[in-house]
Amino acid sequence: YVNVTKFDSIGANASFALNLPHGFSPSVSYTYTKREDDKGVEIGGFPKHAAFVKLLWSNPRLGLRANIRGNLNGKVPAAVGATSYTPKYNLWYAQASKKIATKGAYAFNLYAQVNNLLDKKDIYNVDLQGNPRTNEVLQVWNAPRTYLAGITIDMDWTR
Repeated sequence: YVNVTKFDSIGANASFALNLPHGFSPSVSYTYTKREDDKGVEIGGFPKHAAFVKLLWSNPRLGLRANIRGNLNGKVPAAVGATSYTPKYNLWYAQASKKIATKGAYAFNLYAQVNNLLDKKDIYNVDLQGNPRTNEVLQVWNAPRTYLAGITIDMDWTR
């Protein structure tokens, strides 16, 4: 590993969202980031291209909301002095909720959520030819598919 004393980072972010009929709201965000040390050498460890996509559906009259969203991560360039990089990978999530009660300014909701929907595991470094380097430490560790459920309490601050 090599420590970098100084680096420059440039990038751009763009987001777009749209409200469609019947409660659908798709959205997408994209980020481009380029990082270089003071000699102009690219610094890895962070994807140059990343996107976040989401499709939300809601029906306020019934108190229902559901969404599916994904983090789309581009290839992570090799770190300074490294001989491997992380290939591109995607992670998907889903959530649904139902408003069950309101009391004054408070709304009580039940929700269920699945993280890492496709159970993406073990994203290893790959060598410069793209072969997995399974004898090394994982570059990216993702929690396995995880199920969550619970109650949220929302407060209407305008009341």
